[in-house]
Amino acid sequence: MLLPKEYKSFIEELKTICPELPKNDLKNVTKNSELSTLEDFTKAKFVNFEAKREDLYRLSMDIEAYAVKNYVPLLATFETEALYKYVQKRYTEILKKIPHAWVIGGFDDPFLIPPDSVPATAEILSCLDTNIEKMWIVVTKGPNGPFGLVAEDLGNDKFRGFFTTDSKIIEKVIKIINDTMRIEINFSK
Repeated sequence: MLLPKEYKSFIEELKTICPELPKNDLKNVTKNSELSTLEDFTKAKFVNFEAKREDLYRLSMDIEAYAVKNYVPLLATFETEALYKYVQKRYTEILKKIPHAWVIGGFDDPFLIPPDSVPATAEILSCLDTNIEKMWIVVTKGPNGPFGLVAEDLGNDKFRGFFTTDSKIIEKVIKIINDTMRIEINFSK
């Protein structure tokens, strides 16, 4: 019997290379909190949270909308094919409206996303069997560099993570992804 592979938590790995990661108290990010829009999150600059999927979905859509409105690149990760399929139609439209995208997920099926539905400026990559597979990451480029949402799936519809406008922290998130996947995600191009 094969035992499942064990990987170091992405968030824990990030803490080792990013000691400046704030250890703020957990904030309420439900739709009833004072953090309900992307503007609220960007004003806060850094927000630690534990949240449910529905709470992160709204923030993710706001980040995606920002990328489209400002014609800037987007990085998005999906834990499973099913989660990507849930937003596939919307993403097909988003990918046509931004200069570059990296869509990374725990994809088993190499034909999940038909090549003719993806612009040449989008990279669709599988992170199966890595510590990225349990991550919900949505990053885009703001006036001061990359910013976004980084959350780890704890199971049972619970996530822990953070939102930050600190580009140095997001660049370290991207470094882990680049090193793990041997790719080059670069928001400064």
